Amino acid sequence: MFEKFTAFYKYEPEDEFDFVFKLNYIVKKRWRKLITIKAGKKEETKIPCMVAPFKLRGTRRIIKFAWDVGLGEKNSMGFGMWDIAKPRKKNKILGENGF
Repeated sequence: MFEKFTAFYKYEPEDEFDFVFKLNYIVKKRWRKLITIKAGKKEETKIPCMVAPFKLRGTRRIIKFAWDVGLGEKNSMGFGMWDIAKPRKKNKILGENGF
């Protein structure tokens, strides 16, 4: 994402940014998906992607940029969108707030 920031603003950010997947989800769930674009046509393409919870920490500016441009690859095709999860109640398996 810092490469996208640099390309857009023409300078390198010095912001802190931390991105961590929720590992117990990745181990226990089916988080990989195969998305088909232009299904049934000559240009059909299959793109592997993932849907998994994560924690994101950083400055307001860098998180807003991540929100605006998306995370990961193929953002121009609509990939990389994310949303803010509602906090869950504490439970035995996931711990506080689902992590």
